[in-house]
Amino acid sequence: MRRGDLEGNEILPWDVFVELTRKNTEKSQQEAQQSAAHQ
Repeated sequence: MRRGDLEGNEILPWDVFVELTRKNTEKSQQEAQQSAAHQ
């Protein structure tokens, strides 16, 4: 993924963007685990 692909990425410091992406990824993984546990 290139640095300009996400909307608003230009105004975010790259390290902040990476941190937000990491948190979103962890959140998505947790939600996936929870939904799998409910099946």
